[in-house]
Amino acid sequence: MPIGNRLGLQTPTGTIEYVRVRILRGAHEVGGNYVEVEHDGARIILDLGWPLTVEPDVDLPLPSVAGLANDNPSLLGIVLSHPHFDHYGLLAKVPRSVPVYNLGRPATSDDDSASVNAMAAAPTNQFLGDS
Repeated sequence: MPIGNRLGLQTPTGTIEYVRVRILRGAHEVGGNYVEVEHDGARIILDLGWPLTVEPDVDLPLPSVAGLANDNPSLLGIVLSHPHFDHYGLLAKVPRSVPVYNLGRPATSDDDSASVNAMAAAPTNQFLGDS
């Protein structure tokens, strides 16, 4: 149940917890997605994509999110939905100390070479989905 910018969730124990969801990019465009989710001071970033309307050779800065360009222990990591450039394109700018998790599937040779290289270079590329 939405309450302001918080989302109520039913947990297995029956209690309701709240998370804050902040859409940083991608609400009004296709590609370039990034969303910050916070609960009790701990945060994750869902996707960190390159906007489809921006050429790949442009020097696009990281969003102003604590922990992406500097050390901040409240940022637990980045969760990628799948290995497409508009979902991971800014990953190369993130310090290697930030863990990266892939929900969709591991990058394979069937993906474009940039996807495979970015996934391989991710600091902690842990696959969380089913194969």
